[in-house]
Amino acid sequence: MHRKSVFGKIIVGVFVGMFLFAEVKMIKTYAVNNDDYPYEFNFEGNNTEETARKHKDDESAAWMSCTYFDGYEDDGYDAYIYGYVDYYSDDGECYSGRHRFYKETTKYMKNWVKESEKNYATIKATPCGRDAVSYGGFWCPDNASGH
Repeated sequence: MHRKSVFGKIIVGVFVGMFLFAEVKMIKTYAVNNDDYPYEFNFEGNNTEETARKHKDDESAAWMSCTYFDGYEDDGYDAYIYGYVDYYSDDGECYSGRHRFYKETTKYMKNWVKESEKNYATIKATPCGRDAVSYGGFWCPDNASGH
């Protein structure tokens, strides 16, 4: 009888171990680079502005929050995620759809930077109006929320 209970405990232990291993393998890890970086866009006419390039560590969405506006009318700006192989490369391509921002707008921005084997991300923006305006806030190439 003692022999069967030891064997049963071993079998149960093996199954529990397999279950825990499977659970750990299914957990997604997000946002190694989830610091909030400041940005400022100064638009004069129809120029394009760009955030600093930051390392993109995972497939999570980028995040942007517009907290500052200075100008006559808040017409907003359109923002797109661009990906680059490295910090100094010229191979930037757009890997997201359009996202419209106004003051007090915060969005998660789905993109395909990491899936496209690019290591750095930036946000390029163009104004929606023609007046000279400034916008600012914070952005992050990855996020911890799982978006």
